[in-house]
Amino acid sequence: MPEPPRSLQAAAARLAIGLGRFPLFAIVCLGLALRCLWWLKYPDINSPDATVYLKEADILFATGTMKTIVYMPLYPLLIHIAGANGVIVLQIVLSTISIYLGYRIASDIWRRQSAGLVAAAMMAVHPMLIYYSTFRLTETVFIFLLLSGLVALYRNHVLAAALAFTLANLTRPSLDLFFPVIIAAATFATQSSPSVREIGRRLGIYALVYVALMSPWWLHNYTKYHRFVRLDLAGGITMILENNEQFEQYGLDWSKYAPWAPFAHITDPVEQDEAMRSAALDYIRTHPLAWLRGDVDRAERFFTPSDLNYSKLQRIVSDVVVTIMLIGALLSLTYSRIRWRVLLPLWLPIIFLTAIHLSFHATARYRLPLDPLLIALASGVLARGQSPKDFISDRLVWRGIGLRRA
Repeated sequence: MPEPPRSLQAAAARLAIGLGRFPLFAIVCLGLALRCLWWLKYPDINSPDATVYLKEADILFATGTMKTIVYMPLYPLLIHIAGANGVIVLQIVLSTISIYLGYRIASDIWRRQSAGLVAAAMMAVHPMLIYYSTFRLTETVFIFLLLSGLVALYRNHVLAAALAFTLANLTRPSLDLFFPVIIAAATFATQSSPSVREIGRRLGIYALVYVALMSPWWLHNYTKYHRFVRLDLAGGITMILENNEQFEQYGLDWSKYAPWAPFAHITDPVEQDEAMRSAALDYIRTHPLAWLRGDVDRAERFFTPSDLNYSKLQRIVSDVVVTIMLIGALLSLTYSRIRWRVLLPLWLPIIFLTAIHLSFHATARYRLPLDPLLIALASGVLARGQSPKDFISDRLVWRGIGLRRA
């Protein structure tokens, strides 16, 4: 039989590529639709934190200084620029893009499009990711920046990763101390024999970007506090919330007892923050059993599927997604001996943030930025259904992310 014309072959190839991308396109569209429907159903949901962010957006531009001492500046800047409703539109867009970023990370670390599709589908229907896309809070922006940085690292785009991580830090600094560790770990994920020089080069790029973007905030803080303050002053109050002698009696009902009240006489905000940090650490040191009991309670809250269940269906979806996510992520550890390099940049922030929140203060909301990472880890187990031995015989070498088999 005569060979088909090359134009027909090219058209068939383009059609095959288009059909191959259709499942991802459909999943992303589903995620966008769910987020838009949620906003239409609950157009205005302002928590106390959101109310402060809205006020700070105007205060910052009116006075040049933020009044609050516990928040970073990027989110108020976004609210001022986009507007109260515009920031919700922005967050829905960023949350939708994050579905694709989750697909990209899962596809890269597991080398399978099916793993990426599993991750994208779970992120598209994850109730808490949908809820928080319409809340005027930092979670959605932070997740987008964190995933953007990881995608860039897995492709050896260190400058882009440094920009994303520093902007994430200016949104909420929960991973400030760990971003350099993630960058160093990602060197092992993308190179078979990373040198100390290469790790130093990447950390140097991050340091330059970090200093350049953080400098205006440091100047703001020096003007406000008359001393160098690198981040915000939220650490002390977060640490003291559940680590005080009255917590076992009153719990999280701060209307009956405010853990920060005994420090109100300290007028200097920096000294007050340091005093609360010291008091929390002293309590942990002198009450280790009470702290361990608190760890159990915090773990239960931290791993609760959702603290915002609006219907029976949403509660079921949330329970199913989080259960599969946690079990699948744990099962991914069975591949760690073979694939520890590529999994390490995801596990490090998971371990770090979990340890921090279980030690001091935890809610399901604080776990949310880790959910896309846990989903990416779980997706490979769900998509492959193979034993670890199957990875050894896989000759395909880290397509698209630069790692070559030694």
